[in-house]
Amino acid sequence: MSGRTYLMVLPVEHYRLDANHVALESAFAEHLLLLRDRAAALGLRLVVAMRPMSAVAYEQAGSSLATHDAAATGIEVITLESASGSFGKTLNTLRAASAQAAVVHTGLSFAIRHPTEFAAWLMGWARGRVTIFVVDIDFRGEGRMDGSACAKPSVFQRFLLMQLRLAVSLCSVVLLKGQRFAAEYAKGRTNVHSFLDAAHSAEYLLPGDALAAKVASHDDRTRPLELVYFGRFVERKGIAEMLRTLAATRARGVDAELHLYGSGPQRGELMALAAELEIVEHVLWHEPIPYGPELFAAVAKHHLLLGMPLTPDTPRNAIDAMAVGVPFLAFDTEYYRELAASGAGSCTAWPDVDQAAARLAELDADRPRLKAMATAAHAFAVANTQESWVARRDAWTRGALQQRGLLR
Repeated sequence: MSGRTYLMVLPVEHYRLDANHVALESAFAEHLLLLRDRAAALGLRLVVAMRPMSAVAYEQAGSSLATHDAAATGIEVITLESASGSFGKTLNTLRAASAQAAVVHTGLSFAIRHPTEFAAWLMGWARGRVTIFVVDIDFRGEGRMDGSACAKPSVFQRFLLMQLRLAVSLCSVVLLKGQRFAAEYAKGRTNVHSFLDAAHSAEYLLPGDALAAKVASHDDRTRPLELVYFGRFVERKGIAEMLRTLAATRARGVDAELHLYGSGPQRGELMALAAELEIVEHVLWHEPIPYGPELFAAVAKHHLLLGMPLTPDTPRNAIDAMAVGVPFLAFDTEYYRELAASGAGSCTAWPDVDQAAARLAELDADRPRLKAMATAAHAFAVANTQESWVARRDAWTRGALQQRGLLR
């Protein structure tokens, strides 16, 4: 066998600290450890190729990052050229890396002039390697939050569609996030699968006795309705809409507060908006907590997660919150709609802040419904751990390796 590595080429940024250490988003750093172990079970060594993060972005990310030690973990990190750098150098790096790979795992390229991921899987396919292609958002409705495709795709969308169609035809395993999205492209193909990129491990699930106590605590009407968001403070996440929803909810007579965990360039603007809406004392700001037990323990204290994206989004924090019995209230995008079908959440029209506030008032008044949502959320997370989804991907990958005679 010519390749002994599992090569991942990802649109994820990292900040190189020295030859052996890089800073990564903490949830991703933890996820890599699981992927390393699963690759090892296939007899492969994990190698990850990513673009560099700017010094400014590194400073803004702060404590949301974790330090990855390549020597200690055995996971090699290759630093590619930035999107504005030399694509020729990137191609040379990918040629060398793919020559050693048994599996090339990547996804869509979003940079038309620097299509790193596209080049990576084409090289893998040309070498007869197993190629895994992942799309974690249905980009076809970009700019349209009603789930419909744009009447006339832009040049950029046509570029993305071209990659997707080629991948469906040529790649060994194609993973599309969303049941409808996958169904539209599968059409009898055995290489196309729906997937859910859950990040939570089974160890982060709220234990049964703690879940029972949490659900019972929802009957305590002396507590305000505690809303929560955790993640980056950037405009597309719709945190301003969350603040407006909080103000509208309180205007309906509901004692509600919003806890925000994270950091990002929009923080100052959001604090000013909270002052303008006269809800400063009802918005609690928390520093970002690295992905792990402390973060899950913090989220578990609250009643409902808010999800109000302004553009198509598939945030993992919804499923992370479910792991500790926290359901969601979200704008009605296809991603949240599919999750809500489990009973774990409630959706309202995008981007109707008043309707969201009305729904929060209903849930505050109907605590049995809120408790049922919390129980359903936890059950969904139990059935959809990171380990369970990685195991499914492993089975598909193993089958592809066996077909090509690349598995020892």
